[in-house]
Amino acid sequence: VLVPVPLHPARRARRGFDQAMLLAEDASTRWGIPAVAALARTRDHDPQARLGGTRRHENVRGAFRVVRPSLVRGRPVLLVDDVATTTATVRAAAAALTGAGARAVDVLCLARTM
Repeated sequence: VLVPVPLHPARRARRGFDQAMLLAEDASTRWGIPAVAALARTRDHDPQARLGGTRRHENVRGAFRVVRPSLVRGRPVLLVDDVATTTATVRAAAAALTGAGARAVDVLCLARTM
């Protein structure tokens, strides 16, 4: 299954869209793999773009929970996000998914900074 890295509801409301969800939905249509909203943010933390590397990992530690474990338990998951910089966000999201029983978690990002 495709699982987008979700925005916090307050940030999604301000932005008006969730970029990772849009990417996952497009990939789902193209590849025929279901996209599921299995993750939620547990808190509205500081934006990652404003933080240094070490602080980014601390900022998102425990920031995700699996809200629909039955959709990921025992299945391979392709975690979808827009940009990976330090990989702190996708690592935190992947930890939540594996903790809920995902068989494997791979990551698909639109862009990766160097």
